[in-house]
Amino acid sequence: MSKIGVGIPPFLETIANTTEFWSHVRGQHRRDGSKQMLLPIVNPQNRPLFIRLAGYGLLGAAKKEDQELLLRLATHEYGLIARAAAKRLVCFFGLEVFKLLSSGIEESIRSNKTDSISEALVAAELEAYGIMPELPAPLTRETC
Repeated sequence: MSKIGVGIPPFLETIANTTEFWSHVRGQHRRDGSKQMLLPIVNPQNRPLFIRLAGYGLLGAAKKEDQELLLRLATHEYGLIARAAAKRLVCFFGLEVFKLLSSGIEESIRSNKTDSISEALVAAELEAYGIMPELPAPLTRETC
């Protein structure tokens, strides 16, 4: 998506504007929900995969001008999307990303959803400062 470089396609914008992309819509609410509220999926069990695919599509297609969406994605309930959004923000804004992400911290604390923004901040630090966490050594018979 980033190599194509045409920005966010309308169908992904529509997905990002649904309530269900950002939070889980349960049972009766899903049956009674409007089209603008729900993801275009038939089987709700496909929601996690659909959100990941749409989220990564949004991240790949996003440009610097999509700062607000990227900041919102950095607080997404799916931590992998939040971390990827933070890395994308670093690509666009460098160290300025920490000031930008701090705006999402207050809202995350108010809504008691701090895990994603915490993961996003760590991912931004690792990306911004070129730090690669050391991976554990593979298990062998001697280390088991």
